[in-house]
Amino acid sequence: MTWFKKKSKRSVKGIAREYVEAFLFALVLVVFVIKPFLVEGYEVPTGSMENTILVGERLMAAKFLYGVRIPFTDRWLAAWQESQRGEVVVFKYPIDGRNFIKRCIGVAGDTVAIRNKQVFVNRVPLDEPYVLHNDPHTYPGYNPERVNQEAFQEAWEERKFLNVAYVRDNFGPIVVPKDRYFMMGDNRDNSLDSRFWGPVPRSHLRGRALFTYWSWDKTEPNPPWQIWRRIRWNRFLQILWVRGA
Repeated sequence: MTWFKKKSKRSVKGIAREYVEAFLFALVLVVFVIKPFLVEGYEVPTGSMENTILVGERLMAAKFLYGVRIPFTDRWLAAWQESQRGEVVVFKYPIDGRNFIKRCIGVAGDTVAIRNKQVFVNRVPLDEPYVLHNDPHTYPGYNPERVNQEAFQEAWEERKFLNVAYVRDNFGPIVVPKDRYFMMGDNRDNSLDSRFWGPVPRSHLRGRALFTYWSWDKTEPNPPWQIWRRIRWNRFLQILWVRGA
């Protein structure tokens, strides 16, 4: 009987050790492999991508599609795919490093212009069924016939339009520089994007958005015992990777 009890104690310790080892292995896998190289979840704090992505939603982004990055840096070990027009992209905001989520509108070499809220890429108007306009006012912007194009391009690349509201609805044309992208929110009248703060460097890309996996309405005024009503059940697994431009 004594031998049986000792064996049982050793078995419990062995099982506990296996659980701890499995947990540590999973933790290392997430921290050093899955999150840096494969996929990562992001929360959407603003409405700049409505109605494609709503405030309070969480999405999954594929990081490996653009290449392999040195963890916790902006340097690439290998880069094999560029972001394409129409993709919803997670990237590091060029001003302060926060994670931003926008749609890729222009790639290197593209000429981008906006005339009365209509976006043109290489002089072709984009068909954008996902776009939301909720402000009837149209800012006149610059008169393209009176503006020095080189000066406009330079000012844009130097992020001098950061607090200039009138480039919202009439903008450019500009040419997207090498290894840069032009990003815009789908909520065009309420989005701080490349119109204002310039191009996004390729090194700032974090991943291509794939789908939403959680949707939570923080503004819903339900009492605590009805908190489940804040969950947007119909928004689960909304596909985001389809290119639309």
